[in-house]
Amino acid sequence: MTTCLRPVFGRFIAVFIVTGALDVGFAQTVGATRGQLTIRVADSTGATVADAVVILTRGAERRTMTTGDDGMVPFANLAPGEWTVTVTRDGFARWQQVVSVTSGTIDVPVGLAVAGFSETVQVESDIDAPTQIPLNAPATGGSRLDIPVRDLPASLYLVNQELIQERGARSVAEAVQLAVGMQATTNVGSIPAYATRGWDDNSVSIMRDGIRQNSRSQSSRPLDSFILERVEILKGPASLLYGEGAIGGAVNMVSKSPMSQMGADTLLSYGSFGEYRVGVGVNVPLRRNLFARVDVSQTGSDGYVGHSPQKLLAGLASVRWLPTSNISLKASGTYTYDNTSAYYATPFINDGFDRRTLDFNYNMEDRLTKSHNRWGQLEADVLASGGWKLHNHFFAATHTLDWRNFEGYAYNAALNTVDVTSYFLIWRDDLLLGERFDARNTFVVAGRTLNVTVGGELQRNDMERAGNPVPNTPAYTITRRLDPLNPQPHFDPGLPYVRQRDVLVTTKGVFAESALDVTARLKLVTGLRWEEIGLDYTPFPSLVTASKDYNPTTGRLGAVFQITPSANVYASYSRAVEPTVQLVSLDGSQQQFSLVPARQLEIGAKGGAFEGRLDGTFAYFDIQKRDILITALIDGIRTNQQVGQQTSRGIELTLVGRPSASLTIAGDIAVAGANFDDFMEIVNNMNLSRTGNTPRNVPRVIWNISPIQRIGRFDITGTVRQVGKRWGDNANTRLVSAYTTAEAAVGYSVRNGSRLRLRVRNLTDSVYTQQATSNTAARLEAPRSIDLTFTTDFAGF
Repeated sequence: MTTCLRPVFGRFIAVFIVTGALDVGFAQTVGATRGQLTIRVADSTGATVADAVVILTRGAERRTMTTGDDGMVPFANLAPGEWTVTVTRDGFARWQQVVSVTSGTIDVPVGLAVAGFSETVQVESDIDAPTQIPLNAPATGGSRLDIPVRDLPASLYLVNQELIQERGARSVAEAVQLAVGMQATTNVGSIPAYATRGWDDNSVSIMRDGIRQNSRSQSSRPLDSFILERVEILKGPASLLYGEGAIGGAVNMVSKSPMSQMGADTLLSYGSFGEYRVGVGVNVPLRRNLFARVDVSQTGSDGYVGHSPQKLLAGLASVRWLPTSNISLKASGTYTYDNTSAYYATPFINDGFDRRTLDFNYNMEDRLTKSHNRWGQLEADVLASGGWKLHNHFFAATHTLDWRNFEGYAYNAALNTVDVTSYFLIWRDDLLLGERFDARNTFVVAGRTLNVTVGGELQRNDMERAGNPVPNTPAYTITRRLDPLNPQPHFDPGLPYVRQRDVLVTTKGVFAESALDVTARLKLVTGLRWEEIGLDYTPFPSLVTASKDYNPTTGRLGAVFQITPSANVYASYSRAVEPTVQLVSLDGSQQQFSLVPARQLEIGAKGGAFEGRLDGTFAYFDIQKRDILITALIDGIRTNQQVGQQTSRGIELTLVGRPSASLTIAGDIAVAGANFDDFMEIVNNMNLSRTGNTPRNVPRVIWNISPIQRIGRFDITGTVRQVGKRWGDNANTRLVSAYTTAEAAVGYSVRNGSRLRLRVRNLTDSVYTQQATSNTAARLEAPRSIDLTFTTDFAGF
């Protein structure tokens, strides 16, 4: 741990330990008046569960009630002390927890799951899952504690499969943009990239089922959304859960999982530019305690720019066995494949886009970006004596990639040509092995409820890299000049990959989280993580290994206060770290630098009002990253210094209103201001300060509004989205225009579980770019398009 972190986390640890002691003294002052418990029962998606039997026991005293359509039951006039709450319902596992009753009303959220573990069960409710903010769903994407989203002192957004289908999100990237303030772009090599709260690139980590395979630019691949149960988006520093590299946030893709009842879901879609999607998922209970699920999908397209086809395949198979009522074993395997003939960018002509060039792809004809990803996971859950919940997770993943492109495009006004440069080769072969264990329990300490998780993990990531020949060779610096309006075909020069380096990253980590009910309305939620990261970098052909160990400590300290039974306010302080460059590229000359620390202050609110007709979240954030690596000329010599600093501040607001039973209006807005507090770049052998500038591709405002009107079997939906102006470079010389897009869809419920939906995207046929690729070119987004989608979802047949 660096010197700058020690005093902060010394105080952090002291608070973490001393809180309980302070709480004991407080508990002894609580009066002996009667209390009330309000039990709220929901499934793992946040949908309310009706007809659940809730039993309260305390010694010989016993009370029983059944939840109504709203999933709630109130128990009044309870004597102070410890009461055991037990919740049962057919198809769900038994839920039990000890609750300390004091004066006033205590709200107890209950998240039911199949057989005591993590399956998702769809439950009919009076409010459809897509039209609400799932504040009662388990906060699995933001904490390993047994707490709901509303009790997490951070911004966590859950985009479930129902919302994905309703809003027509075909890919994970489109699903991510359904969360407030999120941008999703396609970078070099068809790599999906995400940005939020003023941070992009590798400052937003990507996970599959909670496992981070590598930095975003090393492992993120395009993926159809069909095989996912949901996408979890955690805003702000996320190193507590996912380790280094998550300063801006984290995106976790959660796979569909076996359930205890027979079911099947399908998807068939066809649209503009020859785009098609096919998906089939089948869930089968093989025996009373053995369930299996298989999901497959295929996506293809001719591309909305000339000669840019793509093909995506994905398959997932999983099985869950419950040998006893207290043990769950799950095995799963996932395979994904993508083959894209990449469209990289369109050059600026006369400082803008020439509409005559919008369909041209200036890349070489035989360009290639082809990737295979494989995941294997074994999970064991045990409900042990004393209320302990034990979870063990072994995982293995491989990633292989072949990549051949030209990635530089500039209009040459003097010759009236498009100059294509930067021939780029990449070859990757990665193997990740890991093991994670955690144990959870709930205690009552001096009349206060304490929810605790402790655990550890081991990871070994072995990465092999090959790529371009030695820089400055003729093939590397080749320039091809093309006619802007009639680009002639050109082809791969056919150079072989050259072995560059082998990199081994080993990680050992321990973590702990706790949620302490300081009072009936105040909860203190804390967490710490310590890691030992070992890096071995072996370049070719020297084969001289450079090694470095890092020992970061990260965490979160937060408080949540219940202002009403349905609304909370919170405040939190969190820390994260990331390397100066991604670990796989951190050679011996750069290993001397420490990890880059970041901290976030966040204040927010979550809740509902007007008897469930309005849900909302609000957050104010202040993020600072310091010790950024900058390069400056000192006495004519390029010198790296770790002295830079960058900040971002802003607000995020999400609202979902239901003015009538058939009309829902969802809207969100994010306002962010990001600045370089201390930063420098070398341009034309001169030191140029960027202090006070805005980092590239950071919009000031992003907002969305999405109404949905149901009329009998029909539903009419629409979305208007605006992304504000942003700079295309750190020098703030190229301003990228704001853009507004609109889309609309009409859906028809053919019968129970089957739906036909016609959607028109980019209604106004806007020409726009998500971000500037460089000062000379940018990647355009798709023009107006249309698609027809048929989905089915059958259960219990």
